[in-house]
Amino acid sequence: MLLYVTRHGETEYNIFKRYCGSTDIPLNDTGIAQAHDLKERLQGMKFDAVVSSPMLRARQYCEIIYNGLIMFDDRLTEIDCGEFEGVEKQRKP
Repeated sequence: MLLYVTRHGETEYNIFKRYCGSTDIPLNDTGIAQAHDLKERLQGMKFDAVVSSPMLRARQYCEIIYNGLIMFDDRLTEIDCGEFEGVEKQRKP
């Protein structure tokens, strides 16, 4: 079996180094462009199955890349960061 794994593209939380966790935010324009870039690089490849997190950012990324049946699996949902959701990560000195 050959398995390809990819992470979703950029979101606004990535830019500002915020904990995102289970906050369901979309891709930003850069993240959408990253998905289109990967789609071009994967052009012509055949996949037996495509599985994605149901999170909006992962769904958007996957739906741009793959024009077929996508299985969404709740087990791939991000962990809930609790009170840290949306909080900027501390920068190291």
